[in-house]
Amino acid sequence: MADEKDIKLSGDAQKVMDMVEKMTVLELNDLVKALEEKFGVTASAPMMMGAMMPAAGNG
Repeated sequence: MADEKDIKLSGDAQKVMDMVEKMTVLELNDLVKALEEKFGVTASAPMMMGAMMPAAGNG
């Protein structure tokens, strides 16, 4: 993950970042849900698919 010092934000983006830093976890949860609904996206991490286990043989 990059250090905060390496990331340069525009004025508006920095304002948003400052607001987000002051939000509670519940407020952030509501914000994420609203953004997902508004833009039709998901913030969920992709799920890794494991290899299928071979079926046990009879006998």
